[in-house]
Amino acid sequence: MQTDGTISMAGAKVDGTDHPKAVDLIQLLEAGFQKNAEQGKIKASGVCFDVRVIPPGKQDKTDAIQANLEHIEGQAVSIFLPYKKGLFKKVTYGKLFATPAQHKIFTNVQR
Repeated sequence: MQTDGTISMAGAKVDGTDHPKAVDLIQLLEAGFQKNAEQGKIKASGVCFDVRVIPPGKQDKTDAIQANLEHIEGQAVSIFLPYKKGLFKKVTYGKLFATPAQHKIFTNVQR
């Protein structure tokens, strides 16, 4: 989110490969958001990716979409949406849950 509240999307590409590792793409996105934060261009960021996670009250890992969200005022949270793929590629979603997250984007920004 830009400082005026405008929402924009970002993507990442690793030169030299058509199939980069997810961790490399996430790090590129975070580095770009850090630079934008330091330059005062954004006030919030979010990075989404696919993970395996153990939801609260469960014992086994499941597929989930993870969104790491951070705001210039200091809030940082990871939100998870578990899902299962069934017959005919039908997707069933589980219960959304969140955990506090490590600050990565606005670490060098004066609040």
